[in-house]
Amino acid sequence: MSLLDDVGFGQTSTFGGLIPTPNLDKRASEGLRYNRFHTTAICGPARAALLTGRNHHDTGNGFLMELATGYPNYSTLIQPTTATIGRVLKGNGYTTWWYGKNHNTPDWETTVAGPFDRWPTGMGFDYFYGFNAGETHQYYPVLFENTVAVAVPPTSESNHAGTAV
Repeated sequence: MSLLDDVGFGQTSTFGGLIPTPNLDKRASEGLRYNRFHTTAICGPARAALLTGRNHHDTGNGFLMELATGYPNYSTLIQPTTATIGRVLKGNGYTTWWYGKNHNTPDWETTVAGPFDRWPTGMGFDYFYGFNAGETHQYYPVLFENTVAVAVPPTSESNHAGTAV
């Protein structure tokens, strides 16, 4: 199973897009179309909704991590009592991995010192490999394996940003 964010209906072949989704296409031809998903149009809150099955405001993620406020449900803090799909699947005997972007950890908790309870491994996932922010450098990304920083090997000079290839 895969969860994707920042992807709209028009992206998949089921709804006319270019990304092949044969299993969704098959279900759609049988009359099953998931077309009532609420999206926030912002990655972190949309991901929080996907991860928990709740409205992003119910998860505490009303907006971006970097713009947390003191207003209710805009703290960006997914509470430990909010079940994630990682916790639910783990509790049912599955092993879960999270690859890529995690923009659901508040900025002040993204250091190598933690705390790690709002990192993917703290939200029930067995393994994480990716970056823990809204963006990272294309050629020199800040990557983590679980909660340990990964040394990224240097690239050739021809791959540096701003250098003609």
